[in-house]
Amino acid sequence: MIYRREIDGLRAIAVVPVVLFHAGIDVVSGGFLGVDVFFVISGYLITSILIDDLEKDRFSILRFYERRVRRILPALIAVLLFSLACACIWIFPRELMYFSRSLLSVLFFYSNIQFFNNTGYFSPEAEVQPLLHTWSLAVEEQFYLVFPLLLALVWRFGRKGAIYVISALGLKGAPWRFSGETARILSAQNDKSANEASCMRYAAEFRDAAQSHYPLTDCVFPKGHDQIDVAIVGDSHASALSGAVSADLTRDGLTTAVLTVAGCAPWVGITKCETSTKLINKALMDRDIQIVVLAARYSMTVDGSPFVNGVGGAEKKPVETVEFSNAICTERTADCRQKNAFHSFRTELDLLVNAGKTVILVYPVPEGGWHVPKAYARLRSTGGPKVLSYPYPAYEDRYGAVIKFLDSLDLHSLYRVKPAQIFCQQMQPGSCVQAKGDEVYYFDDDHLSNAGARLVSEQIMSIVRALDIEKPQ
Repeated sequence: MIYRREIDGLRAIAVVPVVLFHAGIDVVSGGFLGVDVFFVISGYLITSILIDDLEKDRFSILRFYERRVRRILPALIAVLLFSLACACIWIFPRELMYFSRSLLSVLFFYSNIQFFNNTGYFSPEAEVQPLLHTWSLAVEEQFYLVFPLLLALVWRFGRKGAIYVISALGLKGAPWRFSGETARILSAQNDKSANEASCMRYAAEFRDAAQSHYPLTDCVFPKGHDQIDVAIVGDSHASALSGAVSADLTRDGLTTAVLTVAGCAPWVGITKCETSTKLINKALMDRDIQIVVLAARYSMTVDGSPFVNGVGGAEKKPVETVEFSNAICTERTADCRQKNAFHSFRTELDLLVNAGKTVILVYPVPEGGWHVPKAYARLRSTGGPKVLSYPYPAYEDRYGAVIKFLDSLDLHSLYRVKPAQIFCQQMQPGSCVQAKGDEVYYFDDDHLSNAGARLVSEQIMSIVRALDIEKPQ
């Protein structure tokens, strides 16, 4: 086969976006296209080599496999051995279990299937799966195993056989020629297992017992009481608080309703949350509800950007967009989004205050930027200090505008709880503490754990007790 320099040039161009993508540079978020280019190049080169051998009647499947083994296995084995050594030192037991499975899948050329079947919300982060990149190598290896045999078989039947094969491959993609719902129905493969459905139903019985935090429920009303005294309203940050607050309120003889929707700040006008917000606000108009505790991850609505704590912790997710049905400006700018978010929140507060509710406003909980339990465990395992924290200015930079807006609200019957006073001032002035000693205050990167929620609940309860509201009989 004639050497073609332009193909090597194309390889060099294709590898750049892949490297930049894995470096986390947003301007090349489509760096995976470089992998597609590599697949096309590999397919072209292998096909050219095989056709050349077939035309000269010197094709040998064993010789082809031998060349592939010599080209791939030495480097692959070196990578696997190095990764194994690092994994044994740095990776925690649960993650090491995933690693061992992925190691086996790489050796037997099915790592793409392994990672596809084990990717989900509760799967380990990509950063602790050192062999994740081998999925593309597995695709190539599977191609090398099957394609030469298929091509040799087709070659015996000449062009007529090639037509049959190409037609079959074309029919495989036929469902996508239908539009919309039809394409999804025809191509769906994931929900046909009765065994999987029954396992999920069985596992659901143990959901609450398996949590390392308070259950994140959406809407909970107390049993045996007609009157509800306090409503806890918000997104998943409110849910994380609800267990501790509800327990404290119950001990004081008060009943609680938890009205939360994950990913939805309870503010009037947020388009994706309008249905749930209307239902929640309708429930809040119950005259028996005297106090409303509002909590949310404000950053997801105000700017949507991932959090960077300045000491190595950085969320790896794209900027979240949000639309407002009550927008006061329409420009696609950060300043306009902030104005719309503040207007939306002020509208919600006015609605509650005008309805005679006492509002306890929970200020932003300091975020982590990393998975706090894992980061703290790794810190302790390497002999580091018994505290995990980041500089307070990172919190100020993140929430300075939000705090300024919340401080400016001049509404009667509005009370404030400031978690940053607990985690960023009282524990270790100048730093936002996420774990200290034997206490871990978060169960992931931004939701409070039982221990953290109890500290915030103490501030909430001091306000509730000072209000001395009438308790149900």
